[in-house]
Amino acid sequence: MKTLLLTLLLLSINSYSKEVNTVRIYKQWHLLAKNNTLDIEKSKALPQYKNQKFIYNSLNKLISKKTVKAVISEGCEGEINKNFLSTYNGWNYKNLESEKDTKRFIDILTLVPLKLEVKYKENLLTICGDNLDLIEKNGLASSDLNAFTGYYSRLKQFKNTDARKYKLYKDSLLEGLTEEVKNPVEYSRLKAKESLNSFKKYVQIRNDHFVKAIIENIDKNPAVIIGGVHLPDLKKKLTDKKVKFKVMEVEGYPENSDKIFDEIEKVLN
Repeated sequence: MKTLLLTLLLLSINSYSKEVNTVRIYKQWHLLAKNNTLDIEKSKALPQYKNQKFIYNSLNKLISKKTVKAVISEGCEGEINKNFLSTYNGWNYKNLESEKDTKRFIDILTLVPLKLEVKYKENLLTICGDNLDLIEKNGLASSDLNAFTGYYSRLKQFKNTDARKYKLYKDSLLEGLTEEVKNPVEYSRLKAKESLNSFKKYVQIRNDHFVKAIIENIDKNPAVIIGGVHLPDLKKKLTDKKVKFKVMEVEGYPENSDKIFDEIEKVLN
């Protein structure tokens, strides 16, 4: 009997030790900035609903058990507390506070860490692992990538099939340019590749901020809520720093969406 109890104790200790100083990473499907979710019932129809609610429920359980004592957020800068004034999808600290004791609070779609902070307050450290300047630059690179990839695709499609449409896209692409462009198809391809490289660069630099926030709070078994595009570089950096992590299984995340930029790169090469 003593041997059995000792074995069970050792197994329990070993199981617990694997969880100490471990970061949990949750892949989130971002809500769009234009999504206003103040109409809670209507917002349930959004495709991100299942993923966002799953992450909230999962962390809610872990935080209530004090397994996770810190949450690190993408998309903002600084600590999230009662003085945090930013609004996401129509929701901020103040109006979330007015809903936190209602049954529908669980269904509110907004920045998940903000929602968790409103619920747990001093029992949870909620911080932003991001940088606002880099977020803006990353967003601009993403917009340029979408635009130039679109031009490249259409110009390539219409070059030998529809002269009128080809000219429309060419004129739009070159509008306002002072430099001479002899090959609009190749020009748009190179500009798209340039934008893709910029996008990747800013993702990697933002990840440096996440890694710093994780290491500074690793004793709290932090959870990170982040877009899947960050994962390949983030996992490598955490591995290089010998930080234990686990990528959590989540529901409602679009299959293969993490590989979209790999697919774009193939098209542009």
